[in-house]
Amino acid sequence: MSSSLFLYQIILTLVCQALCDDPIKDFNCFNDYEAEMTCSFSSESLRNCSGYNMNVTQKLAYEINRYSCVFERSHHNAICECKIEVEGFITEEIFSTTLLKGTKVLLQRDFKTIDYIKPKTPVLFVKKTENGNFHVTWVDSYEQRNVFTDNLFITLTYRIKGEIETNSTKVANTVGFCDIVGSLLQPKTEYILTAKMSSNYNGQKIYSDQSAAVHFTTGL
Repeated sequence: MSSSLFLYQIILTLVCQALCDDPIKDFNCFNDYEAEMTCSFSSESLRNCSGYNMNVTQKLAYEINRYSCVFERSHHNAICECKIEVEGFITEEIFSTTLLKGTKVLLQRDFKTIDYIKPKTPVLFVKKTENGNFHVTWVDSYEQRNVFTDNLFITLTYRIKGEIETNSTKVANTVGFCDIVGSLLQPKTEYILTAKMSSNYNGQKIYSDQSAAVHFTTGL
């Protein structure tokens, strides 16, 4: 084997060790501020998520809780993810995470609950009214009403099917509905409506996953 080829293989090996097996750059954890914390990283460069696992320590004022989970490939996105169930969240608590592949520690990172709240995905409903408007309601997917759910906002986005341009409006979750005025829409046209939730707890910086699309059609 020539010295140049040998040197090339060494360089390739070093580059691959640095990049090929490195999910660290986009590792993140979010909580729904009810009972679930989800951590994930990109799986595009991986054949599968096998071997990746995580240990989590929840640091409370008078106790420490420990959790662990195994990463699996998401059915919806090109990510590896794992989820843990906790007995509620406190805004200022810290979750210390350790990401491993087998027994090798890849990353250690702390997450403060309030900074990483990602609300649950809302479920939309649309009903056409007698005056030609469209009455939009939603379910925020939380089991109980409390101060947190009262501080949620929903962003409704609608567009003509097949087009890119959208219209959006933000409504407080406590309002519970939004009417889309039919006279402001194109007649005899199919529209697509989606929504995302955000929380005042972290300045509405993190949005929920997008809801399932709901279709509605205008009249003459």
